[in-house]
Amino acid sequence: LVRLGFSVRKSADGFAIDGVTSTQLELGAASAQVPLALAIVLEADGTAVVEAEYQTDVLSEALIDGLLAHFGQLLDSALREPRRRLANLDMLGAADRAALLDRSHGVLVDEPANTLVTLLESAAAATPDALALLSDDTELTYAALHARANRLAHWLIGHGIGTEDLVGLRLGTSVEFIVAVLAVLKAGGAYLPIDPAYPDDRIEYLVEDANPRLLLGAVELAAAEEMAAQLPATAPTDAERLRPLLPANLAYVIYTSGSTGKPKGVPVPHNAIAEHIVCFTADWNMTAADRLMQSSSVSFDASLVDIAITLTVGAQLIVPKPNAFRDIRYVADLISRRQVTVLHMVPSMLSTFLLLPEISEWQSLRQIPVGGEALPGEVADRFFNTLEAELR
Repeated sequence: LVRLGFSVRKSADGFAIDGVTSTQLELGAASAQVPLALAIVLEADGTAVVEAEYQTDVLSEALIDGLLAHFGQLLDSALREPRRRLANLDMLGAADRAALLDRSHGVLVDEPANTLVTLLESAAAATPDALALLSDDTELTYAALHARANRLAHWLIGHGIGTEDLVGLRLGTSVEFIVAVLAVLKAGGAYLPIDPAYPDDRIEYLVEDANPRLLLGAVELAAAEEMAAQLPATAPTDAERLRPLLPANLAYVIYTSGSTGKPKGVPVPHNAIAEHIVCFTADWNMTAADRLMQSSSVSFDASLVDIAITLTVGAQLIVPKPNAFRDIRYVADLISRRQVTVLHMVPSMLSTFLLLPEISEWQSLRQIPVGGEALPGEVADRFFNTLEAELR
């Protein structure tokens, strides 16, 4: 019934009976009655001693030592500043707080404010002839990808798109979507992803709520690229943009799922997503030799992380067909055929993949980041018994 104990008692000096001298015998129990019991012993001189009695097969000595130190720190803090709220009392002390904070974050990168465009164009300039995008029917080098996006960016500028202007992209997972994203960013604008698989009423709501200056679907984008074919293949500069592109300018707007009401548009500036990408890259240890398969819907922010990390380190982005993850066999074949090394997915999808016989052939996989759902222990165990890759 009881797992913890707490008591306060006076020391032996507290038994003041006339004519009787009392002393305390150190008769500790042979075994602790509960896993942990704290006792406060009040001495006659006004001091207090904190005792801990615990079961050694349940709790470690180091843990109890730390608990006593923190409890003492808490009591000392309360006595020094009795008017402070309990929640604001110091329990850890400077050294333990510093150690805890040091363990509470990933790699820290001192990154100056930057634009996502700068990161993407720097990677393209470093390895222009390396393959950037691979789909079922298209392969583009970094030079070809950026030349195509540059032409479209000049077309967008000519149609009045500049900083803080929103362009809606009603496109699914595709090479064309990535080209359009780069073009909008290069023009200085911000993009709004609109998955064409969404119900019509949701698409209408997004367009009405965000009110993009321009809306491009597959047909409109194809026509725009055809008209842009004769425009310069060089990257637009601030002198050519309608307004200079700054790190504080808007990069994209992405909508929440709407599970707690109407979907809400979240605007993200260049400096925020650029710093996020640099820090994620440092933590993921991705290199130019990696091949990442795009796995998230373009309407989820995770898709931009996959795209931007891959295209800022000079790696290859494998672009599957739209709604590919409804066709597990197709995805399994694509992983083997393109020798994918990094695959980002939710744990429930990972659980499904681990049941496929083809998974034994996925020797190219180097790391699988998972998120968005709880990761069951049995799925993790099955992963480590099946694959040599790192589960992140």
